[in-house]
Amino acid sequence: MTNNIRLGVNIDHVATLRNARGGNHPQITKAAIIAENAGADLITVHVREDRRHVNENDLKSILSVIKIPLNLEIAANPDMIDIANRYKPHSVCFVPENRKEITTEGGLDVSKNFNKLEKLVNDELDNDINVSLFIDPDKDQIIATKDLGVKVVEFHTGAYAEAFDTQLSLETELNKIKDAVQLANDFNINCHAGHGLNFQNVSLIASIPNIKELNIGHYLKHAPLHPFSESAFTGTLPSYETGWLRLAQSLRDAATGGRNIDTSEESSEESSKESSKEAGEQAHSLAPLAVDSSPENTSFQCMQVARAFSDPL
Repeated sequence: MTNNIRLGVNIDHVATLRNARGGNHPQITKAAIIAENAGADLITVHVREDRRHVNENDLKSILSVIKIPLNLEIAANPDMIDIANRYKPHSVCFVPENRKEITTEGGLDVSKNFNKLEKLVNDELDNDINVSLFIDPDKDQIIATKDLGVKVVEFHTGAYAEAFDTQLSLETELNKIKDAVQLANDFNINCHAGHGLNFQNVSLIASIPNIKELNIGHYLKHAPLHPFSESAFTGTLPSYETGWLRLAQSLRDAATGGRNIDTSEESSEESSKESSKEAGEQAHSLAPLAVDSSPENTSFQCMQVARAFSDPL
């Protein structure tokens, strides 16, 4: 089975770096353009209530320079709805917010906030804006989403990512996501996924049938001395991880059979160089990720992704 997946690039922390010292560098609009030119399917930004990174001016500027869709993450309150209605992004994803958190710590409690969400979604948000909910892979939350009439969810993959790092309860967390995707699919709810995904752990998520979109941000910009630069996407600095484009290419290689796996160190270096070169050549022509989700290919995909990103994070 082939799973066609869109890849969204979250550029929030470009603004975090800029805000750390003031001024306009690094430029968030340049980051958006680089991601689009490299083949990203959409740009994701989170305008938080405390404006700790992206703000309304950023949102306006990004929308003015990109041609691909913009996905706006916001808290579920009237002030944020006003921003969405004013700037009219392609889609809005409602997320929970806690001002003391460093990053989003879990999914939105749709059951607890059902009446509030119903009013915001049905009465206040512009009907032309697509809606999704960022939720944990939990049966009750999926049922509440169905009852709300929302047709898209993004599953919070943070617990899975932590389990992958520690190798504790990995199968349990992965199965939670698989079961949640299956239940959502039974309700005709489209499934996206994001949070904590990186070059090593994404393949198991990408191989789940019916996941339509991945949103990845922090790990695409994580590179020593180059927290965000064009080289992070084009592969001109081979000693650093080279961004989502190499990730996309490695998954496409896995989907189409790829190259033969050779575990020798020399072969690994050669494969990494080849992957980087191919990614640069195909920057403007890549289709959405096509991933073979059959069980027998899962191990191969993981090896392929790890090989393509041999540099440590």
